[in-house]
Amino acid sequence: MKSILLFLLIPIFVFGQDDFSLNQGRISPNKYFQELPFEFLKGQIIITVSINGDNYRFSLDTGAPTSISDELYKTLNPSNIGTIEVSDANNEKDSLKVAILKSIKLGDIEIKEAPTLVVNSENLIYKCIELDGNIGSNSLRNSVVQFDYLNKKVRISNSTKPLNLDRKFSQKMELTSNQSSPLLWVKLDQNDKVKLQVLFDSGMEGLFDMSLRYFSNLIKYDLFTNVKSVTGNHSMGLHGNTTDTLHSQFQIKQLKFSQLKLENATSYTTKSPNSRVETKVLEFAIVTLDYKKERIYFSPIGSQVQNASIPTFPIQPNYKDGKYQIGFIWYPEKVPNINIGDEILSVNDISCQDKSICELFLLLTNSDNQKLNLVTKDKNGIEYKSTIIKE
Repeated sequence: MKSILLFLLIPIFVFGQDDFSLNQGRISPNKYFQELPFEFLKGQIIITVSINGDNYRFSLDTGAPTSISDELYKTLNPSNIGTIEVSDANNEKDSLKVAILKSIKLGDIEIKEAPTLVVNSENLIYKCIELDGNIGSNSLRNSVVQFDYLNKKVRISNSTKPLNLDRKFSQKMELTSNQSSPLLWVKLDQNDKVKLQVLFDSGMEGLFDMSLRYFSNLIKYDLFTNVKSVTGNHSMGLHGNTTDTLHSQFQIKQLKFSQLKLENATSYTTKSPNSRVETKVLEFAIVTLDYKKERIYFSPIGSQVQNASIPTFPIQPNYKDGKYQIGFIWYPEKVPNINIGDEILSVNDISCQDKSICELFLLLTNSDNQKLNLVTKDKNGIEYKSTIIKE
């Protein structure tokens, strides 16, 4: 079989000037090493930053540019330099303001004059986990950033020297021209002949999402097992709900990053043109991005070969048209009385009808729950009781 190389599609920003780039601003001082604790919630790496002497909750998101909520924008009243068209994780497009923040402090280091997008505070992620903004790759492009999930620490440095890295666990990384998003090649077969260019996205929950376009091209090469495909909707991105689409849940027999091999890696398709590695990988390796030298390290936690099969529920929920409902059914034989679009009335005797969207957002996908008792209502108004198990 010939080697198969699939390139990542990067959305093009639309701005008032052809040569505009978000790769502006700098970090002070010139030499720095900062270790910050983080909270991990819904796949988000949440740190505390200081702006004008006040503390705010920001995620550290390598897959996006630096952003703030429109509420924080009103509070800070920074200079506005224009608008830009962006695509969210579901490839939904919208135009956002671009402002310049004079200073964002992360401990003892300071990001100065950072171009910053202004996003809607009603964005599900921002609203439900109370984010004020995120630090993106455009602000980190001259740094070394290390994610240590076990110790809940992120380290930011001007050099790799304080991090005691082993180069054998590294591979080449490329940066996009307009916001320095980190791209890498992953290998999908034991002979290293099938390669896919992906985004390392520390702002996405999950392990691995594959663009629908590439999934349809690769499925014929016997790389996947347990493929389940269904039309539905479970995801909400920066700009809101996506439309119903044929999606698949599957396992990749082998997913290889440098010397780290993840077997039976639970994965999903995405409408985004960007296939991506997400924060679940931090449970298998300490990940370090050397933006300056364009290398990414996957230092294994334990064995270099690990099983990455993740237990999942047979259904996935969605909030749509004002109702908490069934978005996908991956294993219909396990939930014979449930259909896509059925309303979820209660979970473990907790009523869903008097809960806010944020309470519902966190309810069914709580990773601590291995078994859930549901009450659902179909389109004819008939209620059913079901028990679902994560397996």
